[in-house]
Amino acid sequence: MVDGNTFFSKVFWLTIFILFIFFAPLFSSIETFDTAVKDYIKMLKEYEGDLQPSELVEDLKRELKLLPVYRLFKLAVVGSVERKERATDITDLLTVFYYKRKPKETEKKLSLALLLAYVSADVSNRHLDESLINKLPAFISAYKDYSVSVVREAISFLKHAIAYLIGLVDSPPEGFNGGRVGRLDLSANFDYLVYKKGKYHKDILDMIMNSELKDEVFRKAREIIEEKPDEKKVKIMITRASASLSREIRSILSKRQGELVKMVMEKSPRRYDLWWLRILIYASLIVLAFKLKNPTFWKYSIYSIL
Repeated sequence: MVDGNTFFSKVFWLTIFILFIFFAPLFSSIETFDTAVKDYIKMLKEYEGDLQPSELVEDLKRELKLLPVYRLFKLAVVGSVERKERATDITDLLTVFYYKRKPKETEKKLSLALLLAYVSADVSNRHLDESLINKLPAFISAYKDYSVSVVREAISFLKHAIAYLIGLVDSPPEGFNGGRVGRLDLSANFDYLVYKKGKYHKDILDMIMNSELKDEVFRKAREIIEEKPDEKKVKIMITRASASLSREIRSILSKRQGELVKMVMEKSPRRYDLWWLRILIYASLIVLAFKLKNPTFWKYSIYSIL
């Protein structure tokens, strides 16, 4: 007879395990994003005056002080044709600043671009939202650089993983779990396919192991086994398979971009828009003017609104 407590204990832990497997991808976090957001928060505090500003933030503040001069110069050169004077000016200025001070490290590029997005919102007296971040040229450039680097390294990782699954190399890439799907009887040395652990190893591992992409890697490996290619053809098939899988990496990166933006918005100070208060005051003045029917009061009410 099965002990009731033992039975319910097993059911409980089995439920916990299933929930963990199901929700694990939702709690996964790309290491590069974590680092970039932490660095962004630090620079944001420097910009807001909560911390001693770094040289980069000091330079940014100096550039912002020159914004009126830049606008005046632009007005003199372009004239009054520009209809989006305010928004375009700050975006242009921040874009120039980004390319002038663009760091080498990917995380630094992202954090600087995110700071510039916040500055753009701050100067424009608006909320920091997804649209502003995603449309900022600096962020577009920074995220593109990150994506290109990840995809390039991911292709190398995927080649190694497939080579292992079909028995061409002795061990899998670090962190890649799963047994072989078969073994091709080929005499050539395929050690050149072994992935050298790079900067984005953890990011790549997170994207592959916490998504359906892992199953796709196994499926591609099985297709190669079924084909029974020779040494020349297997190289081509591995290259094609890894290139095909890299498109899934790009798709994941595109989705993760939204996650990064949401992380930043959650960590950023929220600006309170007081326009509603102005509208309330103006409406009160108009109502009061109607009630008093005083021309002088009408005149001052109109002046205050204008």
